[in-house]
Amino acid sequence: MEGQPSPATFELSELQTGGQYKLTTARVLDHEVETSCNVLVICSDGGPDPLTTRVNISVSILDLNDNTAQFQQSRYQLNVPENKPPDFVVHQV
Repeated sequence: MEGQPSPATFELSELQTGGQYKLTTARVLDHEVETSCNVLVICSDGGPDPLTTRVNISVSILDLNDNTAQFQQSRYQLNVPENKPPDFVVHQV
């Protein structure tokens, strides 16, 4: 929806070991909708004069064959008239 913020794509959560984090998907990703995302991670040390660092993570969304072709028939038999010029359309499906 135009003007509406998109739902969060990723979540950052701390691992049990402490001091380490994992980045996970927060929603289903679809290559047909978006081919890549950029995630900006900002970390601060929480001190009285906090030190901050940033990293930009570029994520490519791979395209899986999740939209397979569907035909109305399982078999097609076609006849092509002779002497037709190049680019003659034999059949459309």
